[in-house]
Amino acid sequence: MKLDVTIPRGAFEVESDEAQFEMRYSKSARRNRKRQLRRLQDQGETTFERLGPGEAARDAVSLALSLKRVRLKDRGLVSAAISDPRTEAFFRDCAADGRHNANVKVCLVRTRGEVAAIELALSCRDRVAVHVIA
Repeated sequence: MKLDVTIPRGAFEVESDEAQFEMRYSKSARRNRKRQLRRLQDQGETTFERLGPGEAARDAVSLALSLKRVRLKDRGLVSAAISDPRTEAFFRDCAADGRHNANVKVCLVRTRGEVAAIELALSCRDRVAVHVIA
């Protein structure tokens, strides 16, 4: 299942679950997030995609971990988990077929059709844990 949603300018100003989610953050953090979203939308059409199991999700996992490794290297940081090839193998396998008990969620934000952000999360029952944001 692939879900494409265009994020309209001012989306976080509407009363919704997103507005309640945003209230978790301080006023300055909310203002910063809105500014970042505006800048992203100024670059072109911004969409959100939730990828279902399959090759696209597998490829997005590899891209997310690759981007994360580059970001960590640029900042002079090391992550044993991100560097370990078993991490990528695990997420790729789980994202590929959806048959694993570890239910991997892969979400993308695109601007002008290019990936701007990727989120990898694990879900079980009514809980979701974000594992990688790139």
